[in-house]
Amino acid sequence: MTRTSWDTTNNADNSVQLGKLYYRFPVGDRLNVIVDAIGGEFYDNFNTFNPLFSSTPIGSLSRFGRFSPIYRASNTSSASNTGSGVSAIFKLTDTITLSGGYLARRGSDPSDGKALFDGSYGALAQLAFQPNKDFTLGLTYAHSYLRGANNDGDVVVSGSYGSAFANNPFNSTAATPVNTTANHYGIEANYRFSPLFTLGGWVGYTQAIAENTSGANVNRGDKADIWNWAVTLEVV
Repeated sequence: MTRTSWDTTNNADNSVQLGKLYYRFPVGDRLNVIVDAIGGEFYDNFNTFNPLFSSTPIGSLSRFGRFSPIYRASNTSSASNTGSGVSAIFKLTDTITLSGGYLARRGSDPSDGKALFDGSYGALAQLAFQPNKDFTLGLTYAHSYLRGANNDGDVVVSGSYGSAFANNPFNSTAATPVNTTANHYGIEANYRFSPLFTLGGWVGYTQAIAENTSGANVNRGDKADIWNWAVTLEVV
């Protein structure tokens, strides 16, 4: 719960890791497409409505304070396991933007159900409303499927925010794996009162669903309700 915003895994023995590989291109005047090969994240591709806190080096000190957990619907605690897929941002009008994307957690690993379409994944759709340069409002929905098999560590429902229950509500382990789906709903807003003063925040709700029976306490169809919210004040 106290994880810092810059906290991540470290490579040992002076190894080198490719953190992100993507291609971004426009299609006409209103559509932008992002193809992620490695390291794709929804929070990199879409508006998170918390601009002064979202950056890792100069934003929020806490991981939770950067933006709503809904933007980590495809994320695990290990950065090397995230992000192969495609996202698109379409400007419907001058004030309304529609965004959507699909990211597989282990799309680069074709073995044992970990590929682009048969492993853990997240899909997100978002409608953003910006009537002027000072106010933005977002409505966001995400769906994730998280494999509990093979001890992949994929059952991280809330993107390594909050409690152990919020991330692994059915206690999925290597011995008793529980494949888990989750539906995430979010409302986000940000209003700049002046160049020095901005108020923002979000409310999020997730319903996690057990997809298989495991052990003595988990039955297929069991549900868990998870809430998160924040109010942010930015003074520069």
